[in-house]
Formats: sequence, C-alpha cells, structure tokens
Amino acid sequence: MRKLVIFLFLMQALLGSCSRLDSLIWEMDSETWLAQHPHVLLGSGNAQFVLAEPSSTVIVASLGVILLLAGILFLRDRAKSRAALYWGLALLLWGLATFLAGVSYQAFSYELKVAGRVTALWTSWWEIWYLLLFTLSINLIVVAVAQSSADVANRKKLTLYAFGNSLVYVTLLLTGALLPQRFLVSFEFMLVFTGFSFLLLFILNIREWRRNHTRLDVRLMLAWVFLLLIVVLYFSYYLSGIAGLLWQKGFWFNANDVLHLGLITWILFLLVAIRPLITDRA
Repeated sequence: MRKLVIFLFLMQALLGSCSRLDSLIWEMDSETWLAQHPHVLLGSGNAQFVLAEPSSTVIVASLGVILLLAGILFLRDRAKSRAALYWGLALLLWGLATFLAGVSYQAFSYELKVAGRVTALWTSWWEIWYLLLFTLSINLIVVAVAQSSADVANRKKLTLYAFGNSLVYVTLLLTGALLPQRFLVSFEFMLVFTGFSFLLLFILNIREWRRNHTRLDVRLMLAWVFLLLIVVLYFSYYLSGIAGLLWQKGFWFNANDVLHLGLITWILFLLVAIRPLITDRA
C-alpha cells in the first residue's frame, strides 16, 4: 500500500506538470462557497485553514476505515480462497480511494479548489486518483466473484474483461485530465464503467443460482440489488433539493452522506452475509 501511495505521488508530479485540469472551473466565488457549505476555521496565524463539511468528513472517513478493516478481514481468508484474496485487495483499494475522495470532496475541498481563486475549480487530482483507484477496485471484485461463481472458461473471460475495463477507463480518465475534458473526469462517466461490471456480475449470479442454487450466488445477487438501490437513493436525494432545504434550516446532510452511509451498511452486509460463504469454485 505504501508503494502505491508513492507511485501516485510520482504520477501526480509527472502528469500534473503537463495537465490543464485547473481550466475546468465552477462558477462560484469564495464567499458564495462558504455560505453554501458548513466549515470551521482551524489553526492560527499563517497556519489557518478551512475544514469543510465536518460532519460529512467524519462519515466518509468512517467509510474509509470500515473498508480497510473489511479488506483486512477478507485477506485473513486468502489461504483458503483466491476469491477472498481479490475481495481483500479490492476493499483495501476502495478504502484508499475513499480517503482520497474525502480529502477533495469534503475535508479540504475549500483549500484545494476555492481558496485564493476568483472562481472555484471543478475538480482536482485527488479526485482523479479516487476515480482511478475505485474503478480498479471494482474490477478486482469482478475477478473475485469470477473465482467463486464462474466456471473456468467464464472465469478467464471475466478476468480479461476486468483487465480491459480497467485499461480503457484509466486511459480515458487520464486523457480527460490532460486535455482536459469534463465528462471524462466525472463521477457519472466512472459509473458507466463500474455499473456495467456490476450488471455482468448480477447476470452471472442469477445464472449460477438457477443452475446450482448456491447460497453465495443468492446473497451476491442481493448485494448487487442493494448497491443499485443505494445509487438510486443517492441520485434521487441529489435531484430532490432536500439537502438545500435542510441547509437553509442549519442542518447539513447532502447526497454524499446518503451514499456513504448506504455504503457503510453495504460493507457490513458483505462481512456478515458474503464473507462466511466465500470459496473458490472448482
């Protein structure tokens, strides 16, 4: 994990020097941003900084910790199952991605994208690395489920798909960051790639359950449906305008909080309902 962090910093230095990512802007000045987001001023003198969205920061940090702990628990079973190994690696990557997201979307969003600027930045390299690592983690989940649910031929196909999906997405993401192109570096574009992966897994688990009636496939199907409901709830809440109405009354609870709390519940479901049944298919 430490080598991965060092690699990301080196890539940041290389790509950041030739990128125009900061040309993607959000038409909002500092005063407006501060009025629309809860924040606290910490430090003193020249060391002062704005910690943005404190409650959301706690929630996303909690999700990151739970993901890392879940990854460690799955890795404990790696001697018994390659599926457990890939699940563990996927959740560790997802946890790291979550902390990267929390830095730029929540805790230091003001300092990274607003402070000292006439207009706010739309994104940052922290978010680019989050999108990249998250997509890689989902493709590791594809490989993990292939180990436990697919026959040999389909296991190879799904592994090749996961590699190809990762390669294409990373290429397009970094292209979007270097050009820059807003949609290629968006959360929605990432969902196109990860969403299709979960659809493939859902189809695989339905088919294997019809053939073999295994409890693992049933619970994995429930996991993908559960995850879809979380994403639908996230977008529904985001489009509803409820978060803005609550903030007018002084209470902060936005769509990201809905997503992150939902994911915490989902990870706990994985630990309770999925992990005990993980085994490699012969």
